[in-house]
Amino acid sequence: MKISGIAAVEIAEKVGVELNKYADPTEDARVVSASEARDIVREDPGLIYASAEEALEKCRTTNDLDTVVDAAADCAGVELREDLSWGEDAQRIEDENPDFAEFLRRAEARWYEIEQ
Repeated sequence: MKISGIAAVEIAEKVGVELNKYADPTEDARVVSASEARDIVREDPGLIYASAEEALEKCRTTNDLDTVVDAAADCAGVELREDLSWGEDAQRIEDENPDFAEFLRRAEARWYEIEQ
C-alpha cells in the first residue's frame, strides 16, 4: 500500500520513511527528500508516495501509528469508524478493500508491539 501526496511527506517527516517520486516525462522514478517532495506536491501531488508498510514499521509511538493509519485510510478512500478497533474495521471492509483490511490488521499488531 502507498500513501501519496502531502500525506506521504508529512509521514516521512514524522517517522522517517523514504519518499519516492514516480517517473514523469522529464525524469525517471527516484527517491526524493522531504523538501523536494513538498515542491513536487505543489505541482502534482500524485507523483509522490511512501510505503505504508514501511511507515508502520518505523512508528515508535501509538500517536505516530494513528497518523499513518489515518493517512493510509484517506489515500485508500476508506472511512474508519471511531467506534471500532482497527481489527473490527478490517473485518467490516474486507470485501470492498482486502488490501487495506490486511494493512489494518498489521497496524493493529504493530500497535500491540509498541504498547509492550
